[in-house]
Formats: sequence, C-alpha cells, structure tokens
Amino acid sequence: MSHRFVAGVIAAFALSTVAAGSVGAGQANGQSFAPIHVDCGSAGTYEVIGHGNGPFAAAQVIGSNQTLVPLAFEDAKFTYTDPGGAVHGPFSDPPITKGSGKQKGVWCTYMFDIDTGNGSENLSGSGKVLAKFTPGT
Repeated sequence: MSHRFVAGVIAAFALSTVAAGSVGAGQANGQSFAPIHVDCGSAGTYEVIGHGNGPFAAAQVIGSNQTLVPLAFEDAKFTYTDPGGAVHGPFSDPPITKGSGKQKGVWCTYMFDIDTGNGSENLSGSGKVLAKFTPGT
C-alpha cells in the first residue's frame, strides 16, 4: 500500500470528522465520531462534532447554536493505528483553501483522538483551521 494512498485515506477520514452536518444534527444519530477540540485563542475554545464528510462542511459547536465553517486547513498531521495495533504515520497533508482564499476568519488549532471501537484502531491528528462562526464572529 503506497504512502500517498494511506495518507489520502487518513486525511479524508480525519477531515470528515472535522466537517459536520447541520447545527440541528444530534450526536445520537450514530454518525458522530468524537468531539474535536478547537482552540481559537482570544476568540474562544470550542468542542465541535462531525456528522458529515468533506473538508469544508460546517461543524456543530457543542452546547451552542453556532456553526464552525472551515475556510482553510494548514499543518494537518495524522497518525493511524490499524485494528491489529500497527501504527502508520505520522502523515501530513498540504494546505487546502476553500475558494479564492480571501475569506476572513480566525485561525484556530484543532486536535482529535478517535477510538473507532474496532480493535486497536485509532486515528489522531492536529492542525490549523481558518474558520468563521455563524451566527457570530
């Protein structure tokens, strides 16, 4: 299995956990993995939940009516542990920007550690996201 393929699969899985469906989507629907910690410095610290897929889908901010809308990602790093316990990575992804890259937002760091419940399978990662929050910031 090529490094590029593994990195692509891991990146797609990780970004799908950062991305989420609508604000009204609940965790009980079985699509959520785990909360993702997002630290935006003076703009606040949040826990967001992913329900959907795609790197630029909005994420639900837990405990509020806000939505985190990702505009760009940088410094994405991922480590994957397969069900047998073998560790793959760390891998990194190149920066990715939505649209023209001229959008205004706040740079935040994110981190996650997802236990899939399938043996030793785990995905952890961190990086930076340029985000805007709706309603709000």
